[in-house]
Amino acid sequence: KIRKMEVDSDVHDDDDDEGSKEMKKAIEDESLLMIGHCLRGLALLGRGKEAENTFARVAIMPLIRSKISMGRLDEGGSRGECAGLFSLLDDIAFSIASTFGSVLQLSEGIFAVSKNDEGVKDVPTQSPLPMEVDLVTCGVWVPIATALMADTGIRMAIFSPGIASILQANYTA
Repeated sequence: KIRKMEVDSDVHDDDDDEGSKEMKKAIEDESLLMIGHCLRGLALLGRGKEAENTFARVAIMPLIRSKISMGRLDEGGSRGECAGLFSLLDDIAFSIASTFGSVLQLSEGIFAVSKNDEGVKDVPTQSPLPMEVDLVTCGVWVPIATALMADTGIRMAIFSPGIASILQANYTA
């Protein structure tokens, strides 16, 4: 009898997990819809840059600042070798994608249209609308570059090592 109760409670837990997943998905979809309306509205008002700057400042920069440090940059190597640069950038990219991936996909979907190339039919290319909001470039990559360039120690370690092999490794990271 005790074993049957355990199995029954496991079944109910799975149902609760499935219900909570559906609820979470519904809330995320509703939030994305609201974000999409806000982005379109700001773009129509000519305030796309404000949306990009706000996203960069409020969402991306705190995440980047929590991950970038000289110790993390040199992880697995001696000071100044930037042995951890690749894993640092990979970790930042993964964190941004897992946290804000759906918002970035929504933004790219809203502000990119497909049009045919001249002479080639049915080849989609992305062309920005005049009312563009570019969260990927201005909201993500600019803050990453800014964070790497803001700290003199990190900037000098990454971009001016004076050793060709380290410069090449940093460049390809």
